Amino acid sequence: MSATKQDGSTTMVQELWREVSVQIKDDSSFIKLSADTVDRLGHRGKNYFVYHCCLLLGKPAEFVFESPEMESVYLGNPKEMERELDSVVVCLPDAIFPVLHHREPPKEAQDETTS
Repeated sequence: MSATKQDGSTTMVQELWREVSVQIKDDSSFIKLSADTVDRLGHRGKNYFVYHCCLLLGKPAEFVFESPEMESVYLGNPKEMERELDSVVVCLPDAIFPVLHHREPPKEAQDETTS
């Protein structure tokens, strides 16, 4: 049996994967999606995306919210997200995915930009 209605159609998931997977290039190793899009994927669609992202990257991948507002979601290797986005991945008790917390610039750097 193919994906259920709740999980979105298999064709929709595959087409969306083809559209968004091009975001992974030499200079970026993750995909950015809206939280609504990820919700529409359903359980099987999310598994499909994670599996194919792992194949494409050659390393583990998972969904991570861009910020505590949980409006956008990244898919990729969390360690690379932390490095590329100067962030830390944190697991929150009520969140379905871990959340990126952007590091604050050093105090000296903040003072220089406001001068």
